[in-house]
Amino acid sequence: CRICSVAYHMQRPHDPGTALQDPHGSDHDCQHDIMRRILTISSARRVGLPATRRRVRRRKIVDICSGQQSLAKYILLFDAGAEVLSIDVIDKREALAELPDHLHHRVHFVSLDLDTDPLTFDRLQQLVRTHLRCDIGDLYATHFSPCCKSYSTADVGRSGYRLPDGRPNPKADPRRRRYAVMWDRIISTVLHTMSQAVTTQPDMLVTIENSYGM
Repeated sequence: CRICSVAYHMQRPHDPGTALQDPHGSDHDCQHDIMRRILTISSARRVGLPATRRRVRRRKIVDICSGQQSLAKYILLFDAGAEVLSIDVIDKREALAELPDHLHHRVHFVSLDLDTDPLTFDRLQQLVRTHLRCDIGDLYATHFSPCCKSYSTADVGRSGYRLPDGRPNPKADPRRRRYAVMWDRIISTVLHTMSQAVTTQPDMLVTIENSYGM
């Protein structure tokens, strides 16, 4: 024992409560080492983390269609080390307007039109490496909150974006039909990208939210 300098070997090393013996055969109950082993074993059992889990110093999160940073408002206050890659079509000033100033440096905002610049897996990997300085395999979470304008049923169908089965309404105003088709295309691309990301990082937390509707 490093504390009491008792020389010993453990007769039953799997049992942290077993009496210890020195090379000369006399028994010594070294409480320092017994407690150390008990605490080590109990800590391992209590945590129970999978051995393959890759740990990173900071939680790095991607927020797609981030809007007014509802995710960042929570996670940055909950975790003082977290960083968020925030992606939305609006400009940075509007996106961060409701976020406290002292949190801005941990939000890496990218103004991106997902219609003209699709968020493919390669594009996401590029953005993650550039702004979060890591790979997709190092991400803690990815969140996607697509625009609900053409999906919501809050207007009881008056907007006419879609048919009852969710397909874009071919008889709708041409602008509304194009809008519905555009968001179907964006969502399809992003969901495919997130599926690839989960293949790369099976431990990643993935959340997708939208209002009840189509």
